[in-house]
Amino acid sequence: MDTNEEKDSTASQFRYRYSDPSLPGKMLKHFNELRHQKKFTDVIVTSQSTKVRLDCHSIVLS
Repeated sequence: MDTNEEKDSTASQFRYRYSDPSLPGKMLKHFNELRHQKKFTDVIVTSQSTKVRLDCHSIVLS
């Protein structure tokens, strides 16, 4: 069972879903801004076929 603190944390999270091919630039800009602000985010990467799923707490962009 989730504690109140965990529920508040979950409620404050938001999700970005980048499925449109024109959005990767926005995604890179968003995560680069978080990197500069030294903030972190949870990321889920899935392939279009959804056969591959990668859950991670931070991502490295090069």
